[in-house]
Amino acid sequence: MPALRRDLAARDADLGRLRSNLQALAREARRQLHWAPLMTLLSQQIPPALKLQLVETARAAPPAAPGSPAAPPASAKTEETLRIEALTPLRPGSAPLVDVAQFMGALMRDPAVNSRFVLKSWEIKPTATAAPSGEALLSVSIVLAERPQ
Repeated sequence: MPALRRDLAARDADLGRLRSNLQALAREARRQLHWAPLMTLLSQQIPPALKLQLVETARAAPPAAPGSPAAPPASAKTEETLRIEALTPLRPGSAPLVDVAQFMGALMRDPAVNSRFVLKSWEIKPTATAAPSGEALLSVSIVLAERPQ
């Protein structure tokens, strides 16, 4: 009987690990389905001169209102943000800026993006590094925040 109990405990532990792994796979599958339309749109709308460096999602607590406690309550809903970092060559004229503006406009006009996100911030600034060809580069940073549901 003790051997059967040990076997049962071992099988129960194996079942627990298997259940945990399946739950993690299900969460990952839901995450991929959630982001697939946006990633497809990014790959279709990105201008050729704009080279993506980073596409990252993050969850953060929304900033506290002035005069409220510093730490938000545990029940406060977190805000999901999408950060896009890219580089583009700095050329005479406004072509890189027009490319970025058209990209951001197309992104925000798309129903899949517009229904889920709002533009939170964007920034374009020169970088300290240069392209292999010696051209100066502009760094583009776009942050989208998930719309409250």
